[in-house]
Amino acid sequence: MLRRKPLAMEQTAPRRKALVWGVLVGLGCLTLALGGTLWLRVDRPPTPVPEVVMDAPEPSTPVAAAPALPAVPQLHRAYSTPPRLTANLERLAAPGSVKAIVVSASTQSILWAKNESSPAPIASMTKMMSVLVALDMIERRPEVTLDTPIAVSLGAMQMGGSQLWLEAGTSYPLRQMLMGMMLASANDAAYAVAENLAPDGQADTFVALMNRRARELGLERARYYNPHGMPADIEGRDNLSTPLDQARLAMHLLQHPLFMEMASTWNAPFVHTNGTRIEMYNHNRLLKSVVGVTGMKTGFIN
Repeated sequence: MLRRKPLAMEQTAPRRKALVWGVLVGLGCLTLALGGTLWLRVDRPPTPVPEVVMDAPEPSTPVAAAPALPAVPQLHRAYSTPPRLTANLERLAAPGSVKAIVVSASTQSILWAKNESSPAPIASMTKMMSVLVALDMIERRPEVTLDTPIAVSLGAMQMGGSQLWLEAGTSYPLRQMLMGMMLASANDAAYAVAENLAPDGQADTFVALMNRRARELGLERARYYNPHGMPADIEGRDNLSTPLDQARLAMHLLQHPLFMEMASTWNAPFVHTNGTRIEMYNHNRLLKSVVGVTGMKTGFIN
């Protein structure tokens, strides 16, 4: 029998060496940054710009056609960066030091951006799309509900990084697993959900659905290779996205009350099948430290 290390020994990459991706919601804005966080309260009339669409690779696993979806949220540049924000932006202005975007949630206009179309590894922000695909299935497949049992395989149990220390052979309701993904950023839960909700039981098929959903939403440079965001052993297989694409995804997720309920939850219990109870705390520390923040998801990379 495989033994698991105690919960207290959980350790990912040292936080002092980590860069953080984060989609943060609050104060009327969406903010996404790599290596920094910025909060603004402004609004300017939007100026439309042409949309540039890139061809996305087809998933290797064929999937069924999806029902028609609402119009993709369009993000437009504001007329100019308000002068009074210049001092706040100087610390993010070093060339190549950060990829970031700030979007008005009310007008869907870009208030400020830097390298917003440049892709980078997104780590656990991957779970924004994983959870969205799971919620889509609840809406589209009558047999999938929040109470659907999610069985834990040996592969899910052996996931590294942030996890819930799930044991192979156990099962938990989908709602509990989604909460684990959003609060504890649990990689084992993400892999188990992918396996159980894929039509053929293969996590790769679920990832194909994630990539198809990205194309439906107009995420031009987002690429997913796994459902959790863990670094790949093979070079060039890390999940990637851009600040602009993540902002588009975040604007869509704002329309999902259940997703935002999970994203804004600070802590919740997770009860294992053997009765062990652990308390999950949201990795988005700004939920407690900044008044007005209501989400959305963070991730750490070396």
